[in-house]
Amino acid sequence: MRKIRGKVRRDKTGAADRLGDKRYVKRVRRDAVKIARRRGLSRQSKAIYNAFLEYGSNTRKTLDRLKKKKEIKLKLEEFSFLTNPDETLRKLCLVAALEDNEKPYTLDFEDERCIDIGPFMVIGLLFSQANPVWCQGGKMNSPVMKVLASVGVRDIAGMSFPTSGASDVWPFRLATHTAVTQKVSGFESFESANEKVGRRFADSVNGWLNEVGFGLTRQGGDWLRNLLTETLDNARHASVTQFEGQWSVAGFMARRRRPDGSSQFICHIGIVTTGKTIFETLQSSDDPKVLEDVSNYCVRHKDSSKKWTAQSLANVASLADGISCEGTSADQDIGGCGMSSLVNMMNELGENSRQSEQPTMTIISGSGCLLLTYPYNKMQTNEDSIHYQAFNSEQELDSAPDDSFVFDLEEHFPGTIVSMRFCLEKDALTSRYGQ
Repeated sequence: MRKIRGKVRRDKTGAADRLGDKRYVKRVRRDAVKIARRRGLSRQSKAIYNAFLEYGSNTRKTLDRLKKKKEIKLKLEEFSFLTNPDETLRKLCLVAALEDNEKPYTLDFEDERCIDIGPFMVIGLLFSQANPVWCQGGKMNSPVMKVLASVGVRDIAGMSFPTSGASDVWPFRLATHTAVTQKVSGFESFESANEKVGRRFADSVNGWLNEVGFGLTRQGGDWLRNLLTETLDNARHASVTQFEGQWSVAGFMARRRRPDGSSQFICHIGIVTTGKTIFETLQSSDDPKVLEDVSNYCVRHKDSSKKWTAQSLANVASLADGISCEGTSADQDIGGCGMSSLVNMMNELGENSRQSEQPTMTIISGSGCLLLTYPYNKMQTNEDSIHYQAFNSEQELDSAPDDSFVFDLEEHFPGTIVSMRFCLEKDALTSRYGQ
């Protein structure tokens, strides 16, 4: 076919009309991402943003190298706290550093699918508090776009991209509480917000279970609602001033195909709180026994090896029932069960016969990181019915943890991140709960 070359005409608006060049139609790349250049909060209000700027020497060196380039492109690959926590947090610190230095840059998200919602929640917090946003957009695969649009991260991050239907994604939409405004997105007051988010979480999980032929009992719904309500309520204590806890929570279930053609229902949940780290929060406990137990554990293993700081070791200690800044109250046998209950929840729902689909969770607080993956993805119980996880083959807190699962990160997060993943398997649920 012969190419037609048309003459240029201009209409009254001055727009060119070139028949052969098809000026009336343009190609839209479905993987193009735009970031809104909006005015954000004042510099004094940007707690998480400012704290991220205390980055380490390696990130500083990378920043100095990037600043010499005409075009700065960051590639985010294996963007997951679950499998790549150190590099993922380092890249997030680098994003904050580029924003602070007012250097235009682009972000290319290389993963084919969203493999962890947690990092995208942090990106959303960073972009919502930057002033203005210097990110010029970038690239992202359609399955990731679909998740971020469904969950609501696209909106808080100021991202703009086209999406198709999300019939294979079931979102638990993002809810946030901002310390500065004391407002929770979508809710009228802080006092009732935690309970409302908890109720919506239970409804979302019930919908996920419905897709594999199951559902929550009334007792199960109350359990999940109370669990998330307590977790979000604990965010109050992760701040300098009470009731200024800043948190975000979101999740989704996606239907994906395994190599054998069967359907996989994979669930992701992320919780991000900013303010004090777990270590800093425990240091403010009024319970002498909590202070003693945490101190003894940290001193014992910090002195035995140079592998861990108090941040990582305090994270391990905090998994045990009763270890919290509030300790044990008079009307409560065991206080501080929130984190261990989250671990129990993912195993209760996500018990799986496939080794590659075992429930997994990552906890990052300060510079400490815990990987609750097989064989350390379940809580243990001692003779006093206290749940704990020692991260060693002996399951003894007197023994040092495995440094492949408990370690320090190069960078520091100003608060706590919890990312979890589990799969709903019909056969496993049938085996546990019957037909």
